[in-house]
Amino acid sequence: REELCKLIKKLFNYKVSYKQERFIIINSKEICQLIKKLGFSGTAKTKTIPNWVFTLPRGEKLAFLACYFDSDGHVGINGIYFTSISKQILESVKILGIELGFGVSQIFNHRKEGRQIILGTEYNTNNSYRLLFNGKGVYDLPSRCEKKSNNIMKIKTKRNYSRVEGPNFSSKANDQIGFVKIDSIEHLGIKPTFDIEVEGYHNFIANGMIVHNSGRTMLYPASILMGENSQSESIGIAFSGEGQDQDTGSKVVHIGKNTKSIIKAKSISKDGGISSYRGLVKIGKWAQGAVSSVECDALLVDEKSISNTYPIMDCDRFDAQILHEAKVGKLSDDEVFYLMSRGLSEEQAKQMIVQGFSHDVIKRLPFEYAVELNKLIELEMEDSLG
Repeated sequence: REELCKLIKKLFNYKVSYKQERFIIINSKEICQLIKKLGFSGTAKTKTIPNWVFTLPRGEKLAFLACYFDSDGHVGINGIYFTSISKQILESVKILGIELGFGVSQIFNHRKEGRQIILGTEYNTNNSYRLLFNGKGVYDLPSRCEKKSNNIMKIKTKRNYSRVEGPNFSSKANDQIGFVKIDSIEHLGIKPTFDIEVEGYHNFIANGMIVHNSGRTMLYPASILMGENSQSESIGIAFSGEGQDQDTGSKVVHIGKNTKSIIKAKSISKDGGISSYRGLVKIGKWAQGAVSSVECDALLVDEKSISNTYPIMDCDRFDAQILHEAKVGKLSDDEVFYLMSRGLSEEQAKQMIVQGFSHDVIKRLPFEYAVELNKLIELEMEDSLG
């Protein structure tokens, strides 16, 4: 707090005179307006990390995170913890931690709202949430608090779960991966998962979207239709660039009566990339009245790119209805010329054609994912053309 008061005096020539144990009061409209414009205003429930913080260099991000930790975090046995009654701000801290390479936990509720005794006084408290950072990266957090810095160096970053009677997983654990006992499993319903391919060699999962990248990708999501009248729909799009081989598709097994499946797969190949659809539709002998539709569309951006289709239909019922359609097309010079005659550049024209080809998939995505997919397509096409 004293360092903060000195800094305010140095930068704004303002002397802080009202100081309490947990806060200070600044009677300066200009300083308060600056804090507000920087995005740091708000209450304990509404404050968050402004977007510009995520554009800072790595060292400044670490400094910001360490500052927040010094003021509102603590050290545990396995890592450092951030606690807040605002899940929103912890979501931002979580994203920042992932960007900086920390091992990051889920946000969990560690105290429910109600009457609580704090420092000898009883209060009405809100729900409180907590976030854990672990891994060797915590040792590099530039904390200014000597006590917290010393405690950070005592953290055991290797995570493991063991018990007296049973296996010890210590040999399989490291600073990023640990094992815990599953106490219970609760059904929370079904949520869609969106799979977007982008360049680079990394994998992550965020908000229902799986991103996985490699020189060669093999991905075959599967559905098993056991219940009567059950249905599944698989929609996929793969973008294959230079040096990439995207071998993707879907598998559906029909077991129950009157089951229905739809598979729509689209692929775009450029700069010699290879895109292949490899799918399986299995109609079991008890799957009376089963219906399945498979549609595979491929677009080749140039002459050296390749598209393959390997569909398998395995049917044990004579009354089943199975439809399969596959189309492969090239970027049409006539379509490009027509769009250019309407004022678009060649790059814009080709981007529009590719986005139109992808429209059946994009329109089924939530808005925020559709926007990101369109951006990815634009970036891919810019690399191809420029």
